[in-house]
Amino acid sequence: NILMRAHEIRNNLKKLLKLYISSSTDSEAVLSSCGDDTIAIRKCILSGYFSNIAKLKNVGNYYTHKGNVLVMPYIHSIYIKFGTLPEWIVYHDIVHTKNTLIRDITRINPLWLIEVANHYYQVNKSV
Repeated sequence: NILMRAHEIRNNLKKLLKLYISSSTDSEAVLSSCGDDTIAIRKCILSGYFSNIAKLKNVGNYYTHKGNVLVMPYIHSIYIKFGTLPEWIVYHDIVHTKNTLIRDITRINPLWLIEVANHYYQVNKSV
């Protein structure tokens, strides 16, 4: 079961963090949750997958930010089933079938790209 595996991973991460905090020389280190604020988690995901970015363009199609390749969210994506498509996404996996599918997508703010991966993305400062 996927939810049981997610719970197991969460518990393992929690144990590792407690171990890290207990061995830390920083006396102010505290284990806390972000609660309903998902921005920190999404930025963390983006920092690891900064090159896997797609932007929603005309007619509801996503194109990779680097290379401008047409990609489609996997049919079981929650965005496909229940919501409006976000303009910018980060994805974990590409599956090449008849179409190029992206899986495990998360909505992002494009301004975060400069914040978490300024070595990869640069602001165009042309005047």
